[in-house]
Amino acid sequence: TLNLIYEDNGVYTTTFTYQDYMNGWGSEKGTCAFKLRTSAGSWDGVSYGIADPANQPKFGGDAVLIDSVQGNDIKVTGFVVDTTYKITVTCSQEGTVTLKVEEV
Repeated sequence: TLNLIYEDNGVYTTTFTYQDYMNGWGSEKGTCAFKLRTSAGSWDGVSYGIADPANQPKFGGDAVLIDSVQGNDIKVTGFVVDTTYKITVTCSQEGTVTLKVEEV
């Protein structure tokens, strides 16, 4: 579990160092499949997945749209063991939510 930290103006971030045990949900090494939850440690709140499964986040790429669709995991490939990454989630006043992944 990674907890997002509120930065400012609807921006939340978390930084972590990838290890192979983080490839849960049946993913192969170097891949993480996950959802964002509004209630830490519980599926009782809203969970956000990828809006378009064909448009998964790519390192250093543009932020991708995520939404509260229950069935589509966010799937990021290309993680390298002992490398540090940052996930940024931005929530706009209009209600859109985006996610970006980058190596730091």
